[in-house]
Amino acid sequence: MVSMRGRPLPVPPGQQGLSLPELMVVVTIIGILLSVSIDSGLKEWRREKVNKVAIELAGWLENARRAGLRADGCTISFVTGTLNDGGTLATASCMPSWPLVINSNNSAIRYSITTTSPSFSFTPRGTRSPSSSDITISLALSPDEGIGRCVAIQGLLGIVSPGKVVNGSCVLDQRF
Repeated sequence: MVSMRGRPLPVPPGQQGLSLPELMVVVTIIGILLSVSIDSGLKEWRREKVNKVAIELAGWLENARRAGLRADGCTISFVTGTLNDGGTLATASCMPSWPLVINSNNSAIRYSITTTSPSFSFTPRGTRSPSSSDITISLALSPDEGIGRCVAIQGLLGIVSPGKVVNGSCVLDQRF
C-alpha cells in the first residue's frame, strides 16, 4: 500500500493480501455474474422492443376504429411475414397518410408478423366486418426467440386487446 505522500504504508504482520489463485477466482466469479446480467438485460431489451410494437399496434387500431366512425368506415390491411425496421405493418383506408410503420432505430431487428386475417373493416356504426371470428395479430422477433406478443380484435364491436403469445395462442392480458 502507498500513502497519499507516496511513501509505502507498513503492512501488519500476517497480512500479505490476495494470492494469485484467490485473485483469479474473484475475477472469474465477477465475469460469470457480468455475463448472466448482460444476457438477461439483452433479453429484456428484446422483449421491450416487441412490447413497443404491440402497444403501438393496439393504439393505432383504436385510432383507426375512431376514424372509421367519422368516415365512411375503415378497411385495415396487414403485412405478414418478416418485417425489417422501417417497414409498414398496417395501412388503413380512412388514414391513408398515417400507416403503421415499425421504427425501432435498429436496422438489425426483424419482426415476424402473422395474422388470422390479412384485412378487415371497421364500419361507420362502430362494428367490425367480417365479425365471424376474432382477429389475432402475432408479433415476434425474427428469428424466433420465444418472445411473442399479440393484439386481438374481438367480437362484433372490434375491441382491441393486447396480450402474450403462449404456446402458439394469444393470451389476453392488459399488463405487459
